[in-house]
Amino acid sequence: PPAFSIFSRAAAETKHPKTTSLIARLEQSAVQRGGLANWGSTPEAWHGYIGGELVPTATALKALCMAKPLSPLIRSGEAFLATQYQGYGWYSTWTTSQVVDLVPY
Repeated sequence: PPAFSIFSRAAAETKHPKTTSLIARLEQSAVQRGGLANWGSTPEAWHGYIGGELVPTATALKALCMAKPLSPLIRSGEAFLATQYQGYGWYSTWTTSQVVDLVPY
């Protein structure tokens, strides 16, 4: 579920004792196809701050970058986000801000 990426990011940020198991579960929940990886619900479930695929994917990538920086899913998740770029940003200002927030990681 999309909210799981938020839990994983929070655990990674706070260095929670269960971070390793949460990150392993996050990696297992990735939807992988054609060299791309994403987390989230269907693209049609875009409403809300955590709906769709883009924000959950950006959040999952932040968690992975903090807790498991050598995960191969980081590169395929970034590739997924790149395929969703719409020439001026991502779906909305909120979504774009979440994706751009990956830059420091």
